[in-house]
Amino acid sequence: VDLPLTLLGLFPRRACVIQDKKHVAADAAAASGWMKDFEWAVLNLTVGIGPFVEVAFYHRPTRTLLMTDAVFEIPKEPPAVCVEDPAPLLNRAKDQHKDDRPDTKVNRQVGWWKTIMFAIFFQPSSVEFDISDAPTYLVWRDSHWLRVIDSITSKLLVPPILQVLVFTRGPQQVQEWVHDICKWNFKRIIPAHLVAPIDARPRDLRRAFAYQPPGGDEGSRDYPSSELAALDNLNAFLSRTGIAGTATPAGFTQTKPKRKKRNIPSNNKNKNNKVSLF
Repeated sequence: VDLPLTLLGLFPRRACVIQDKKHVAADAAAASGWMKDFEWAVLNLTVGIGPFVEVAFYHRPTRTLLMTDAVFEIPKEPPAVCVEDPAPLLNRAKDQHKDDRPDTKVNRQVGWWKTIMFAIFFQPSSVEFDISDAPTYLVWRDSHWLRVIDSITSKLLVPPILQVLVFTRGPQQVQEWVHDICKWNFKRIIPAHLVAPIDARPRDLRRAFAYQPPGGDEGSRDYPSSELAALDNLNAFLSRTGIAGTATPAGFTQTKPKRKKRNIPSNNKNKNNKVSLF
């Protein structure tokens, strides 16, 4: 996509700062031809040491929702770029360092699945530290992870790190953001990672964000509690120390969020007055 340089942030002084569309000046909208084809919604959370910002864009002509990190879909098969040189996948397919994994489709797939387990959970429950297994010192002890992979692939999900560490810092803001996005009549989602495009409607996005909070019933969570243990422990530590603010023990539901009443200045004489929604 040939995006204008002002939208890429390469030159900070000339960068285009995305704000609520209601507050974009008419002359700015006219000067930016791309704005007529897009709607957008901004999520801006304070996560302790810094902000987390995600902007969702809706391209009306193609009914496409563009997102960055908020959702993804994990493919069962490794992407083509990963099999151009299968050596890393074959190495990760090992249960322990001394194992030999010949180059087969099955071993490539196992290597991909184990890559995913580490990438999204950081410490899979099937992996144990073993000082005798140099140089990795990590050994896959059981096959529980195969059931986990089967339950999380080929579906629209919110990444675990966002569920546990980020979105718990502002669950009401996240619900309002998702509610606004689901007003758009999109039929596909293009995220920045893994599968794209994804055939998905507003109902699918609402379902992805209907997960239970940490500590909830495992049957209602997208990911097994056994795999979220490392993130849950980190979340508790960050909350206890105040490094990342305090997590709110509330999940997301498919009910319409309650919006707070905002005091909008009635004095229209000052045209420079702005009311920010974020």
